[in-house]
Parts: sequence; structure tokens; C-alpha cells
Amino acid sequence: VALACVALGGVFGAFDVTLVGWAELGGRPWLAGPAFSALALAIAVGSVITGARAWKLSPIARFIGFAAAAAIAALALPLTQAVTPVLFLAILVLGLLLSPVMISGILVASARAPEGRVTETLAYPTAAMSLGVPIGGVIAGSALDATGPATALVSIAVALACAAVIALAGEGLLRVARR
Repeated sequence: VALACVALGGVFGAFDVTLVGWAELGGRPWLAGPAFSALALAIAVGSVITGARAWKLSPIARFIGFAAAAAIAALALPLTQAVTPVLFLAILVLGLLLSPVMISGILVASARAPEGRVTETLAYPTAAMSLGVPIGGVIAGSALDATGPATALVSIAVALACAAVIALAGEGLLRVARR
């Protein structure tokens, strides 16, 4: 989960760099603030919805499934960048899908923590996300400088796909190790 959370952190680093670049290149640098606010609002609403729901899927299944769904939703970002209201709608959908990914990652780590070491164990996914932020920023910034916002926005989808694949591979390795 911690390795997958590095990729998840990359989403936020890529989003930060790309949206500022998108707004500046579009001649409307003030739009970066509302774009960040839209993501934050959607994550907050998604967190309340995620926490209020009784889920039938396990936390790891939710992590993998929602990370994959968010990756697919993030593919709309480069396609909608030219039409600001549609881009903001895509950002809202992405934020709603990111909430269960983050919450499920913490739940998985908590459930797998050795007795008496939950707090320490929860530090791993949190620190991993923090590590992923500058990595995502560097990758998206390089893409932004080389080709513009569209490619940089694709890096968000790639980071989410990586999070899903890493979590799926890790879960597979754990199942093999248990046998």
C-alpha cells in the first residue's frame, strides 16, 4: 500500500504543477485557485460519502477499483482542458473518486498493522504520499515544459493507473506468500 501511495501522491504533485501551468499558459492564472478548490471540495464531499457508506467490498478492492476508475476519469482532463467549465466538472468527478482511494489505503494499512503498532504503520502510506508529491510534480513539470498541459494532465491518469497496478501486484504477492 505504501508503494501505491507514492503513486497516489504523484497525482497531487502532478495536479498542482499542471493546473498552474494550464492556467498561466491560457492567460488566466487566476483559474488555478478555483481548480484547486474544486478538487478539494470534491475530495471533502467524497470523503463524507465514503465514510457514511457501508461497503460490501474490502478496503483493498476499493483501493484498486477506485484508483482504476479515477485513472479512467483522469483521462478526461486533457480532453476537456480547452473548455474550462467541462474541465472543472472532470476535476470534480476525479476528486469524488480520489476520496475512497485515499481512505481505503489508510484502512488497508490499519487492518494489516501489527498489534500495538497501528500509529506507526499509518505513517507509511502518509509518508509515501508525501514522497510522491514532488515526484509527480517533476514528471508533470517536465511534460508541461516539453509538450504543454495536455501531456502533463495525462501524467495524473498514469499515476493513478500505477497506484492501482502496484496495489494489485502487492495484493497478489501477499496472497502467494500466505499460501
